[in-house]
Amino acid sequence: MGSITTHHPDFSALEEPWTTDTLLQLRTGKTKTVPGTSIPSAINKLLRTGPLRVHRLGIEGDQQTYFKHGGPDKAVMQYCSAHYAAWAAEHPGSARLFRAGGFGENLVAARMNERNVCIGDVVAVGADVRLQVSLPRAPCFKLNHRFQVADMSRLSQESSRTGWYYRVLREGEVRPGDELRLVERLHPRWTVWMVQEYLHRDKTNVEAVRELAGLPELGEQFRELFQNRLKKMFRNLGDENEDWRLKGGNEERMETWKDFTVAAKRKEASKISSFVFEALDPVSDPQKVKPGSHVRIKLKNLIRSYSVVGGDSNRLEIGVALDDNSRGGSKYLHDHIAVGDTLTIGRVTESFPLEQEAQKHVLIAGGIGITAFIPAAQELATQCVEWELHLCVRSKDDMPFRRYLDTLGDHLVIHSKADGDRLDISHLIGGQPVDTQIYCCGPERMMEAVTAAAENMSFPKENVHFEAFTANLTGDPFEVELAKSGIGKITIDL
Repeated sequence: MGSITTHHPDFSALEEPWTTDTLLQLRTGKTKTVPGTSIPSAINKLLRTGPLRVHRLGIEGDQQTYFKHGGPDKAVMQYCSAHYAAWAAEHPGSARLFRAGGFGENLVAARMNERNVCIGDVVAVGADVRLQVSLPRAPCFKLNHRFQVADMSRLSQESSRTGWYYRVLREGEVRPGDELRLVERLHPRWTVWMVQEYLHRDKTNVEAVRELAGLPELGEQFRELFQNRLKKMFRNLGDENEDWRLKGGNEERMETWKDFTVAAKRKEASKISSFVFEALDPVSDPQKVKPGSHVRIKLKNLIRSYSVVGGDSNRLEIGVALDDNSRGGSKYLHDHIAVGDTLTIGRVTESFPLEQEAQKHVLIAGGIGITAFIPAAQELATQCVEWELHLCVRSKDDMPFRRYLDTLGDHLVIHSKADGDRLDISHLIGGQPVDTQIYCCGPERMMEAVTAAAENMSFPKENVHFEAFTANLTGDPFEVELAKSGIGKITIDL
């Protein structure tokens, strides 16, 4: 599997095996606002004397603010109390904040930690309860606020002092003082720490990714992440992937065209209209539109690509800006297409997805480029992750899709040319942590400015992503360079 290199303090003492430990504290919490912010969270877990009932989805009286923070694979969280003294020594200015319960854990114990607890471990708590280790905890930005350390979430992840989750195998009651006992160890190789090594640091180890993608006791969230990563490796390394070999990937599969009727047409701004299309032959199991999706539309002798604002494979919405230099696409839609007309539309294709492992997302949109980010922003709003959307417009009075954007709150930053509020791209990128993912969709000059700023500041190239659609015309193959990090020139048959 290869050697592992770490630049963190010596954690070798944490690797001491354990068979029993003691439940020092039991904690639960309700959703409240993080002090000094407007951020809702249930991270503040209060001491409970017990006994408390442990059920399939968690501990009696405990809440998860965000949907993705809960579920059977994240029913209970544990953290090693021995970490707190180390954190306090490393960050003396916040020493008073590093105390048991600070990471939002339900169970507090001293010996068990990420280096001696393995995925799949079955742990008895007291006489009744049986838990199984399911997932490493993925720390989020709220730790930065909680401990008043700007990059606490990143430090926690990099040092694998994150805590871990359990699923509940047998329900029952627990109380402080209960014995924690290792009942069964299924995967001694896969400590929580080792999984995080291949999750966050050594991402290209094919053998490790392959094994983790098929590890049944690993929670669905990370198992699917490794499965998706493995699919990308198959493409890049040429390994056998039967589905791809037989059907091709999204770029190679034959286009599937269907007829849609125009169900609604709406003026969004002076030069932007939205169109809602409904399938004439709907499918029984429509797929929800994912962030970064687009469709191709046949317009007489032209084919044009448009970002999908929302909907599913039976009913979807796009936004179209009237181009002053239009060669027929946007002008045809604006001037000639009306409610009730029928158009032929290709499949919904996810071409500009969010990076699932990012600690922070920064979305930069110019004008109609906002259509590429509305589904992404709506998804990010449901997650515990730091993100911001910068929208550059001529005027706030002429802002498209306000009905969607008004729900984003402080995450949305509008830069209006009419108000003299221009986006300082260099300042924006220069202030980001290196593990931030940056996405840009807008005019070519905006994307060039983002590229230049990232290069001047040595911002990781692989963390900068671009999306730009151009006219697709039937004809001989020609070479185009896709403005998306990590992709060079490719030949597309149009």
